[in-house]
Amino acid sequence: MFDIFVTGARLATSDDVAEALLEYFRVLADQGRTELVSIPALLDGQPAQAWLTLGAGTPLVAVRSEPQLPLSLEGEDLAAWSIRRRAAVLAGTTAGFDWDEQN
Repeated sequence: MFDIFVTGARLATSDDVAEALLEYFRVLADQGRTELVSIPALLDGQPAQAWLTLGAGTPLVAVRSEPQLPLSLEGEDLAAWSIRRRAAVLAGTTAGFDWDEQN
């Protein structure tokens, strides 16, 4: 589980979603772009859907929570896949990103 800190908010999300966010953030920053991303998260211990602005000039901090708690959020697999695909499209490496083949 990761805590994501962005623009004054603290959100908890799964490892997979957080790792996808960090990769997409890197690609966006490298290209000087900013985009809106939606992720499943916990806010004050309650399930939530969060929308984050990611990219160049947007501070983002991800902290792996300890102890690591098992966390399963509805929609996390699709969110992580979608974020990774968006990063791959920007980076020009979209091979292997067919959702039907993933499931």
